[in-house]
Amino acid sequence: MRKIRAYQCEYCEKKVYTNRNSCYAHEKKCYWNPINKACASCGHYLYDYDGTQCLKGIDISNKLKYDCKDHRERTEDEKAILFGI
Repeated sequence: MRKIRAYQCEYCEKKVYTNRNSCYAHEKKCYWNPINKACASCGHYLYDYDGTQCLKGIDISNKLKYDCKDHRERTEDEKAILFGI
């Protein structure tokens, strides 16, 4: 077994890279990065999600959206429910 250095996405915490630049590139487009105003980091994406639209009625059946004009930061209570904090 060898010890390696790896980099993990700060937002989704699922992606792990051996190259720092690859991780940085992923973080810039990560759906969980609140700067991107994407569905995964939005408060409207939290409850009663059925996979086809968010609570604002925006169709996301094909792909999660970036730069949503209706994006809302999650409250601390919503984060606690979602992440089990």
